[in-house]
Amino acid sequence: RGDLRSQATLLATRAWEAQRCGEAAPAEDFDHAREAAAAVGDPHLAREVNVLAAISLVYAGQPLQAIAVFEEYLGDVPTDVTTVPTEEAIEPPPVAEALFGPIAMAYAVAGQAPRAIDIAYRILDRGLTRSRPPLVHLAEVTLAHVYLTLRHLEGVREQAVNAYAYWKAEGTQPMYVWLSAVALAWVRMCENQPQEAVALLEVAHPARSAAGTNVYWGSALFEVLLWLEQNGLVPAGMTLERELARLLDTPNPGMQAVAHRFRALLHLRAAEDGD
Repeated sequence: RGDLRSQATLLATRAWEAQRCGEAAPAEDFDHAREAAAAVGDPHLAREVNVLAAISLVYAGQPLQAIAVFEEYLGDVPTDVTTVPTEEAIEPPPVAEALFGPIAMAYAVAGQAPRAIDIAYRILDRGLTRSRPPLVHLAEVTLAHVYLTLRHLEGVREQAVNAYAYWKAEGTQPMYVWLSAVALAWVRMCENQPQEAVALLEVAHPARSAAGTNVYWGSALFEVLLWLEQNGLVPAGMTLERELARLLDTPNPGMQAVAHRFRALLHLRAAEDGD
């Protein structure tokens, strides 16, 4: 009843936003959103709802379930996202592009990094083909974090440097500043440049607040904070213990396991210092 198109979009967006902000998304929201989208019969609307559902599963620490939803309802990356366009081609809905990053990360976390890299490069190629810098640099953010899952220093460095420079200067997308700064801080850790890592995290922290997100793409941030604290450095507004407590409040069992691992490392270090 009522405006089913709006209901589908609003219910799916509400559940996705809850998960993005670190809260548990009510499953019935997506069920009702799918029902409304099916009743409308618009494939673009159905795709939007199911992409949001898949991404929410990524944020909930369920990458395999996210991939299952993505592949069941969408198959491969939609052709209108990656096909070289003609002059007459109509732009796809923004959700087809802007939300691909978490899906690629789901593949990476699930041990399917080649698939994740393929998705990201296809979107990057689309951005280059259509002369759309934001799309190119969004792909770079994703690639940086996919390479982070592999701990591939050169891959992370190449993507994160460009992405961070672009999004920091662009100034309207703090989420991408947050993600690219964390990736680049990890690079600076590997290069043994602690002051540069601190400076990056001091940009990342307010960017995350501005984005209103509790999303962590992997454990790189915690590695950097642990290393900095071992070197007597603490970025303004950020401590490892505070970040771990924040992470434990999110409905993501996979990342909660990461938090417990780092807490164990802290306890071990404290015990060694006590000796």
